[in-house]
Amino acid sequence: MQSPEAFYRGRLDPEYPPHVRLGWLSAEGQQTNFRVLLDLAEQVGGPLRGLSVHDAGCGHGDLYPHLLARGVGPYIGTDFMAEPLVVAREQHPGVTFQRLDLLTDTPPTADVTLVCGTLAYHTPENVEKMLERLWRVTTHTLAFIAWWDFPRGRPDTAAVRDTQHRIEQFVRRHGSRRGRNTAYGVPNEAMLAIAR
Repeated sequence: MQSPEAFYRGRLDPEYPPHVRLGWLSAEGQQTNFRVLLDLAEQVGGPLRGLSVHDAGCGHGDLYPHLLARGVGPYIGTDFMAEPLVVAREQHPGVTFQRLDLLTDTPPTADVTLVCGTLAYHTPENVEKMLERLWRVTTHTLAFIAWWDFPRGRPDTAAVRDTQHRIEQFVRRHGSRRGRNTAYGVPNEAMLAIAR
C-alpha cells in the first residue's frame, strides 16, 4: 500500500484540479461525501449547531463552508502537509488551520472530530492509533471515512481487511451510539460515527 505522504505529494502539481490534489475522484463526489458524513454525524450524535469541530486532515478547508451552514461553533482544521494549509488559509482568512501529525502530535480537543480522508493509505496499526488518539480528545462525536471491503485478489486486500477489523473493534469499544453508511456511491469505502 502506498504511503499517505507519497500519495498526496504525487498530486501537488497545480495542473491538477483542487479536488484531485486532495485525493477525491470528483468535485461532486467530494461535496456528496461531506454532506453524507455530516448527516451521519448528526444522525448518531445530534445536531452540530454550536459544537466545536476539529477537521482532521482538512486539506484546503473545503468542509468548513458545510459546517458553517450547519451552525457549528469554533472550528480548527489540521493537516500533516503544509502545502494544502497555505491554500486553506488563503480561501478562509481568519479561520484556524494548523499543521499536525496525528501519529505524533496531540490533537486539539473538540466536541466533534471529523476525518474525511486522513485514514487512507495508513497501516492498520496506525489507523487504530489515530482513531484512539482522536477519540481521547473528542468530547461528543467522532465521524470518519475509511477503506472498506476491498475485493479479494488486490495486493492490499489483507491490509484493508485488517484495518476494517480494527475499526470494527474500535467502534465496539467506544461510544454509546454508533452508525455506519456504505451506500453513498463510493465503492470500497465506509463512513462511521460514534458518539458518547
